[in-house]
Amino acid sequence: MKHITAVLAMLTLFAGLVLAESAINGKWVSERKIDREGQSFTIHQTFDLRADGPKLTGKMTMQFGDTEPREMEIQEGKITGDKVSWATTVQTPNGDLKMLYTATITGDTLKGEVARDGGDARPFEAKRK
Repeated sequence: MKHITAVLAMLTLFAGLVLAESAINGKWVSERKIDREGQSFTIHQTFDLRADGPKLTGKMTMQFGDTEPREMEIQEGKITGDKVSWATTVQTPNGDLKMLYTATITGDTLKGEVARDGGDARPFEAKRK
Protein backbone atom coordinates (compact mmCIF):
# COMPACT_ATOMS: atom_id res chain seq x y z
CA MET A 1 0.00 0.00 0.00
CA LYS A 2 2.89 2.38 0.78
CA HIS A 3 4.33 1.76 -2.68
CA ILE A 4 1.01 2.49 -4.38
CA THR A 5 0.63 5.71 -2.39
CA ALA A 6 4.17 6.79 -3.27
CA VAL A 7 3.63 6.05 -6.98
CA LEU A 8 0.32 7.96 -6.99
CA ALA A 9 1.95 10.92 -5.26
CA MET A 10 4.76 10.99 -7.83
CA LEU A 11 2.30 10.74 -10.74
CA THR A 12 0.23 13.59 -9.31
CA LEU A 13 3.34 15.74 -8.88
CA PHE A 14 4.50 14.96 -12.44
CA ALA A 15 1.06 15.75 -13.88
CA GLY A 16 1.05 19.08 -12.02
CA LEU A 17 4.47 19.99 -13.44
CA VAL A 18 3.40 19.10 -16.97
CA LEU A 19 0.23 21.20 -16.66
CA ALA A 20 2.15 24.19 -15.25
CA GLU A 21 4.75 23.94 -18.02
CA SER A 22 2.15 23.72 -20.80
CA ALA A 23 0.10 26.58 -19.27
CA ILE A 24 2.74 29.09 -20.42
CA ASN A 25 2.65 28.03 -24.09
CA GLY A 26 1.27 30.70 -26.42
CA LYS A 27 1.21 34.44 -27.03
CA TRP A 28 0.95 36.98 -24.23
CA VAL A 29 0.44 40.73 -24.64
CA SER A 30 1.45 43.58 -22.36
CA GLU A 31 0.84 47.31 -22.75
CA ARG A 32 1.94 50.00 -20.37
CA LYS A 33 2.00 53.76 -20.57
CA ILE A 34 5.08 55.64 -19.39
CA ASP A 35 6.17 59.25 -19.11
CA ARG A 36 9.77 60.06 -19.97
CA GLU A 37 11.28 63.53 -20.26
CA GLY A 38 7.86 65.17 -20.61
CA GLN A 39 6.60 62.73 -23.24
CA SER A 40 3.99 60.01 -22.82
CA PHE A 41 4.03 56.84 -24.88
CA THR A 42 2.93 53.23 -24.74
CA ILE A 43 5.21 50.21 -24.69
CA HIS A 44 3.64 47.24 -26.49
CA GLN A 45 5.15 43.81 -25.83
CA THR A 46 4.17 40.45 -27.29
CA PHE A 47 5.70 37.31 -25.81
CA ASP A 48 5.58 34.05 -27.77
CA LEU A 49 6.50 31.59 -25.02
CA ARG A 50 7.10 27.82 -25.03
CA ALA A 51 7.85 25.34 -22.28
CA ASP A 52 10.64 22.85 -22.91
CA GLY A 53 10.52 20.88 -19.65
CA PRO A 54 11.61 23.32 -16.92
CA LYS A 55 13.13 25.64 -19.55
CA LEU A 56 11.24 28.61 -21.01
CA THR A 57 12.00 29.58 -24.62
CA GLY A 58 10.54 31.91 -27.22
CA LYS A 59 10.66 35.44 -28.56
CA MET A 60 9.54 38.86 -27.47
CA THR A 61 8.50 41.69 -29.77
CA MET A 62 8.65 45.19 -28.26
CA GLN A 63 7.44 48.49 -29.66
CA PHE A 64 7.98 51.91 -28.03
CA GLY A 65 5.23 54.28 -29.14
CA ASP A 66 5.29 54.60 -32.94
CA THR A 67 8.79 53.13 -33.46
CA GLU A 68 9.40 49.96 -35.46
CA PRO A 69 8.87 46.79 -33.40
CA ARG A 70 12.03 44.94 -32.27
CA GLU A 71 12.21 41.19 -31.85
CA MET A 72 14.50 39.47 -29.35
CA GLU A 73 15.07 35.95 -28.02
CA ILE A 74 13.95 34.84 -24.58
CA GLN A 75 17.11 33.99 -22.62
CA GLU A 76 17.74 32.20 -19.32
CA GLY A 77 14.09 31.08 -19.20
CA LYS A 78 12.97 28.97 -16.24
CA ILE A 79 9.69 27.41 -15.14
CA THR A 80 9.13 26.34 -11.54
CA GLY A 81 5.52 25.34 -10.90
CA ASP A 82 3.42 28.44 -11.66
CA LYS A 83 6.45 30.75 -11.52
CA VAL A 84 8.42 31.78 -14.62
CA SER A 85 11.47 33.95 -15.19
CA TRP A 86 13.47 35.04 -18.23
CA ALA A 87 15.74 37.72 -19.61
CA THR A 88 15.89 39.67 -22.86
CA THR A 89 18.58 41.91 -24.30
CA VAL A 90 17.48 45.09 -26.04
CA GLN A 91 19.94 46.80 -28.36
CA THR A 92 19.88 50.58 -27.85
CA PRO A 93 21.99 53.46 -29.21
CA ASN A 94 23.74 53.46 -25.81
CA GLY A 95 24.55 49.72 -25.90
CA ASP A 96 22.82 46.50 -24.92
CA LEU A 97 20.23 46.63 -22.13
CA LYS A 98 19.38 43.40 -20.29
CA MET A 99 15.86 43.15 -18.87
CA LEU A 100 14.89 40.57 -16.22
CA TYR A 101 11.31 39.31 -15.91
CA THR A 102 9.69 37.28 -13.11
CA ALA A 103 6.00 36.36 -13.11
CA THR A 104 3.35 34.01 -11.80
CA ILE A 105 0.90 32.30 -14.16
CA THR A 106 -2.72 32.61 -13.01
CA GLY A 107 -5.14 31.43 -15.68
CA ASP A 108 -4.69 33.76 -18.65
CA THR A 109 -2.57 36.31 -16.79
CA LEU A 110 1.17 36.63 -16.20
CA LYS A 111 1.79 39.01 -13.32
CA GLY A 112 5.11 39.97 -11.81
CA GLU A 113 8.00 42.39 -12.21
CA VAL A 114 10.48 43.55 -14.84
CA ALA A 115 13.78 45.28 -14.10
CA ARG A 116 16.88 46.42 -15.93
CA ASP A 117 19.82 44.29 -14.89
CA GLY A 118 20.94 46.01 -11.69
CA GLY A 119 17.94 48.40 -11.67
CA ASP A 120 14.71 48.79 -9.75
CA ALA A 121 11.79 46.47 -10.56
CA ARG A 122 8.46 47.72 -11.95
CA PRO A 123 5.14 45.87 -12.03
CA PHE A 124 4.57 43.79 -15.14
CA GLU A 125 1.38 42.12 -16.41
CA ALA A 126 0.56 40.30 -19.65
CA LYS A 127 -2.64 38.68 -20.86
CA ARG A 128 -2.95 35.59 -23.03
CA LYS A 129 -3.76 36.55 -26.60
